Amino acid sequence: MQRSYSILVGSYFTDFNAKKDLARLALSDLETLSNSNRFVTKGVVNQKKVFRVSFSGLNKSDALKACQKLIAQNELCEITASIR
Repeated sequence: MQRSYSILVGSYFTDFNAKKDLARLALSDLETLSNSNRFVTKGVVNQKKVFRVSFSGLNKSDALKACQKLIAQNELCEITASIR
């Protein structure tokens, strides 16, 4: 079994803002995020609809590098792991 890592980089109140930031964040770290799966998912926080921006399919090293770069830019970054 191999672990796959994802990073959550933000939640937005509009789909438009989430997609705009998804593109901006992907371009800010092409070296690490170029081969990742990028997506926006819907969720609910405090009874309000939100759109979450995530990158998945990363190895542990790339997830850590990406989060370090994002945090250095004052961005939110949370790593999750799954077994594939």
